[in-house]
Amino acid sequence: MSYSRWSESVWYTYWAGCPKKENRNTAVFEICYVCRFTALELRENLDICLDMVREKGQFNEEQIIELKVYITEFLDDVDREFPKNVMGKARKWLKRIARET
Repeated sequence: MSYSRWSESVWYTYWAGCPKKENRNTAVFEICYVCRFTALELRENLDICLDMVREKGQFNEEQIIELKVYITEFLDDVDREFPKNVMGKARKWLKRIARET
């Protein structure tokens, strides 16, 4: 899924990879020709990730703010695709069922 394209922005950003082989932490946000980050990296170290982007190009603060919007959209999509704690709840349910049988 693309979040921005060059025709409208300095950024071409998208969710790279295959959702069936990813999880909420390993989903990859690609900033074409700049770098890529996992959802976990962005959640835990957004400022460091943005500093890395700044180092790779001459981007102004307005462009970095725009990029943050795309990152937020990506993380929102990841959270919708991989709801938090669903696997943990499923494991607990399966353990409970196993104990009852």
